[in-house]
Amino acid sequence: MLTVLNTTELEALLYHLCVEYGFCLQPNEYAKLCADPPAEVTGFTDAVYRAEGLDPAATNQRVYRMVHAAVERAFRGVRPEGTGRGAPPNHSDAPDTGRDIG
Repeated sequence: MLTVLNTTELEALLYHLCVEYGFCLQPNEYAKLCADPPAEVTGFTDAVYRAEGLDPAATNQRVYRMVHAAVERAFRGVRPEGTGRGAPPNHSDAPDTGRDIG
């Protein structure tokens, strides 16, 4: 059964996508996705890709399937590995380094 992610689960998923797949969203994109997360797996996966400036339809499909599977596991309530050892980053408190890494 798929569920809507609560704030903690959402942040854990975004942290996992950053650490495991390199989808580390800029603070403004992170905030937008947290404020209004898509409620279904493909929509959420596509939103992460778009937040990174990527077209989900024109990307490496192997990587897309892996990210999609990670999102699906989160929506099924399976906590990503490694998220119990520390909190995901809080982008609202991140210092502005003045450089664009995206």
